[in-house]
Amino acid sequence: MICNSKKKMSEIEGSNNLVPDGLIQSIKNYISIHIKNFKINYEQISETDIEQSYNNQLSSFFNANLSNEIFQFQHEYQRENSRKPDIAVLIKELVLKSDYLSIFDIECKRLNTKLSHVKQYVSEETGGIERFKKNLHGTDLSHSAMIAYVETETFDFWFQKINSWIDKEITKDNSFWNETDYLFKNNNKLYSKHLRHNKTAIELQHFWIDISKQDSN
Repeated sequence: MICNSKKKMSEIEGSNNLVPDGLIQSIKNYISIHIKNFKINYEQISETDIEQSYNNQLSSFFNANLSNEIFQFQHEYQRENSRKPDIAVLIKELVLKSDYLSIFDIECKRLNTKLSHVKQYVSEETGGIERFKKNLHGTDLSHSAMIAYVETETFDFWFQKINSWIDKEITKDNSFWNETDYLFKNNNKLYSKHLRHNKTAIELQHFWIDISKQDSN
């Protein structure tokens, strides 16, 4: 599905809270279709920052597959608040007008039981979901996404594990975390909905890619 409404471009320009639902759905559909075919080139992975290497390749892969879409992807998007979502989605027409506003933020995390920082999918200093809840990522947006590179175990395993981490966060601080933060499934897709500290809400779609069987040799 391609959204190419010229009427809406003037509404989006200079503001990231007026993004049409049809455009958001087009972005989600695009990610859903193409992420299934993403293959990592392990020969070009930096051992000092594996996750960033994944993100750089994924962003480039998304852009390489663009045809008539009105949006593009940017790796390491810089915000005024110095917080950088791993990948941002920009409008091509607005970029040509020097308007680089992100209309859809994507935070990416590795899911691997051997990683000491694996809980950062949810919380801690660079916690993915937590940053969206604090309005540091997806700033003033109603929709954004998280992408997981699943290196070990199954999707079902991580679905249960992540919700158990959220459960522990609720126990520690139920003024910030609550039952609405849990991941949930809808038509074989993963979502979560979060109330931010400024009382606005954001919905995240979670796109997971199983790279455990990709050849790293």
